Amino acid sequence: MGTMRKVQGAKEHALANIAINAAHNCRLYSTWIDITKAFDSVDHVVLEHVIRRLKLPNWMTNFILDTVKRWTIDIRWHKECIIEGKKIERGILQGDSLSPLLFVLCMDPLSRRLRQLYPSVQIRTSDSREFGTNHLLYIDDLKLLAKDEDVMQKMTKETEEYLTHIGLIINRDKSATNSSRCADTARLLEGPETYKYLGITETRYSSVSRGMYSRIHEEIKKRVNMLLDTDLSAKNLFRAVNQYALTVPNYYIGVVPLEPYQFARLDRMVRKQLYEKGAHKHCANISRLYLPRKELGRGLHNLEFRAEMMLLNLWLTLSADENKSTRRAAILQHHRQTYSHASLITTYLHDKYGLTIRDNEAIPKTIQHLRKLQNRSLYNVISTTKLHKLLFSRRELDSVDLEESTLWLRKSMLTPQEEAKLINLQDRNLQWMSSKKNHKKCGKYLDVEHLASKCDRLLHTDYVRRHNEVARRIHRTLAKHDTRTSSWLTTQEPHHHS
Repeated sequence: MGTMRKVQGAKEHALANIAINAAHNCRLYSTWIDITKAFDSVDHVVLEHVIRRLKLPNWMTNFILDTVKRWTIDIRWHKECIIEGKKIERGILQGDSLSPLLFVLCMDPLSRRLRQLYPSVQIRTSDSREFGTNHLLYIDDLKLLAKDEDVMQKMTKETEEYLTHIGLIINRDKSATNSSRCADTARLLEGPETYKYLGITETRYSSVSRGMYSRIHEEIKKRVNMLLDTDLSAKNLFRAVNQYALTVPNYYIGVVPLEPYQFARLDRMVRKQLYEKGAHKHCANISRLYLPRKELGRGLHNLEFRAEMMLLNLWLTLSADENKSTRRAAILQHHRQTYSHASLITTYLHDKYGLTIRDNEAIPKTIQHLRKLQNRSLYNVISTTKLHKLLFSRRELDSVDLEESTLWLRKSMLTPQEEAKLINLQDRNLQWMSSKKNHKKCGKYLDVEHLASKCDRLLHTDYVRRHNEVARRIHRTLAKHDTRTSSWLTTQEPHHHS
């Protein structure tokens, strides 16, 4: 599945693994196979033999084999080339886009042989179809499955013999099994021991470990703290947090059972870290934090929103092929039987945002519509607050140039702390300046608009003094600019009358 198109890749593979084991109450015998230096150990003779047996068009076969024969490497030390044009006689290149496909071709005969010789573990779907397999192979990650321990022993032996034949070696210390009969090939898991397969930590009987959420939480926290200790500007910091820290749960969304409140908890944890470093104020507009910078926001990704979009995309993608693919039908049935959040995502989003899924609408368009509804929900929250709504209520006015108004957010190189203070000031909230919520002179609520022009006690004192000072400075500037034509400027003293 690692080289198939139009699939969810490793995520769909992990979902199939969970569905199979859950259907059999996590009582299957399993052996996880780890291959020592898998890509580096592929024999080119075996690779050529496998490719020729596929009976591909001659031009394609010749192209692949000629490409492999031309592989060379250079070894350099600084600018000096120690070894130049060293031909690769064994193994396939790491990082090359063709390499995973070539490795899968080498493993394909083993996959076919296991399916032909040994019984499959079956799942019956809701429409009486069956999805069955006795192994899961994702590039070099191989997992064997069987109901009977004797079958597991034979499959493990068959796998070991084939890998040895093509020049690959099983790493016993990094492989694992829950069958004592396979302990000579892989490490035997006992008690609470776990194994990490495709990024998911599993118990010895392949149930998802309960500590996955804690691991995700701690990893995000560690990465955000590391970024906050750098000297990145506010814009670059938020971009780095989005790309490096908040991408941690992407793979696990839809695979590990996580609820909306858990994603909300992760968002609160990130905001707390920003607050502790001064990059976010305690009394600040939280909704503005998650709006795009071109819309007066700060551009931080909301994990709860991201989870909603990814779950909807996953569910719609799997559902679109439910009638064609028994694998996807089995995955969907598992989610429906367990009442997972993924299986209820369409109802959840309809209740929360009023999102309606149209039958013939393209999935990307549906996701885009959901994103607009999520942003609208942020604006709705802002509109309910007395101070924060003042700024955003005027963004639709013809006299307001939103692009120019957000230029400082999109282009400036302010520190996170400076940007947080300016955002708070722009939101007309001065609580970060004073411990009291009311103005000491008039007792009314303290905000920027009140201090600027609406305080009755300052009308005949501070406001008059401020306006006189502005006029005096204008008078002095004009007087210095041209004293010959404006002689009266040097004699007249400006004064403001309220």
